[in-house]
Amino acid sequence: MAADFGDQGLVLIGVHTEKAWETMEAYIEREGIKFPVCVDTEGTIAAFGVDSFPDYCLIDRQGILRVADLANGGVDDAVQVLLAEDDHLSAAMAAGAQSAPDVTFDMFEGDERIGTFRMVTDVSMIGDTRVVATSSVSTRFDPEDPDAKAKVESSAAVYALGPQLTPLHFTTVDSRGGRHESEVRVEDDAWVVDPEGGNSQKIPAGALFDSLMYRLVTGFPEVEGYRVTAPWFEMEELVVHGAIRIECMGEEKHDGKPAWRWDLEFGELRGVTMTMQIWTTGGEIVEMEANGRRLVPAVEER
Repeated sequence: MAADFGDQGLVLIGVHTEKAWETMEAYIEREGIKFPVCVDTEGTIAAFGVDSFPDYCLIDRQGILRVADLANGGVDDAVQVLLAEDDHLSAAMAAGAQSAPDVTFDMFEGDERIGTFRMVTDVSMIGDTRVVATSSVSTRFDPEDPDAKAKVESSAAVYALGPQLTPLHFTTVDSRGGRHESEVRVEDDAWVVDPEGGNSQKIPAGALFDSLMYRLVTGFPEVEGYRVTAPWFEMEELVVHGAIRIECMGEEKHDGKPAWRWDLEFGELRGVTMTMQIWTTGGEIVEMEANGRRLVPAVEER
């Protein structure tokens, strides 16, 4: 199994009891075992409830224990079921997009409504590839002139889903309305962004683009302590800004109702470490807050 499914992501680790561990090395060499085998010195076998040898436990791509005390005859089938699943970022992106494909938020500074923010996502097929397209539009109001609006179209992007969330293409629109198209190609263990008329930029594979944050959070499991850390890439400037940490801090009261709080801490942008809080209930955003600015679902969607 380790040889047959290793290129699909299967990692097999043998755990030996402390009893007779001295003979383990010779046995591994004699049997030609290629996967790593370790000695349990901290109660791992007991913690997993192992009651026979061999015994099998399966942990998915998210690090979640999915199967324990598995019947030996069912191991192959169970492994193939889990290998067929998307990784957690692709699965989160698809779940977030499908739960609320089109959502509009009112933007507040204090009690003043200063604009709107709209996100649109679509999950579809391009050829044999399942993809998700995301886009957002931010509209700012002018308090001096209620009829005046400043409209900013943010990143419109297309990502391939599973087994790794991979960008394929994105569009940015600058403050003067200039439209910039960029293609993304995979090169070894990195993604290369090729903007129209610009220099190529190499970014780490697995980086999270700024437009993904809202959709990913709504697709993650609402479990206290759930955490994702990854390089953070800002599309508008084509720059990697260190890492982003996304963590579920647990369930708490928000405006008198139970909601799950997510803390997001971004790497430095212009010398400042940015933070954001997002509250969700059942995979839907209740509120987002960053730098004194709040976004709540627009009145017609509440």
